[in-house]
Amino acid sequence: MPLGRNVQEYLRLVDAFTHVQKNGEVCPANWEEGKTSMKADRGKVRCFRLKQCGRKYSIFKFLRSFGIPINTTWYVIIDSQGWWKMSSKVAVAKAMGNHWFAQQELHSIRPRMNRF
Repeated sequence: MPLGRNVQEYLRLVDAFTHVQKNGEVCPANWEEGKTSMKADRGKVRCFRLKQCGRKYSIFKFLRSFGIPINTTWYVIIDSQGWWKMSSKVAVAKAMGNHWFAQQELHSIRPRMNRF
């Protein structure tokens, strides 16, 4: 069989690609039909990732892994009321900047679109 051993994974990927083409949304890792997808917006992706961390201490460890100072990290977590407000903080944008998006293989198509 030319597809490999895990046919279910290929079917899941086809479903994800179909969903992206049909709805204009992006699908996070291990996405399956019926699960939440999101618009391709950097702020929303940051918000979605922070939401995946869950509890405050997990967010603290996540932000600290990018070298954000301890006091700044706690300020972001304690001061923010909700995921969206937290994702718009300067420290979060610094931690999850262009380098983070590139590391996650999330590239902007804007530079390519400007050529046309």
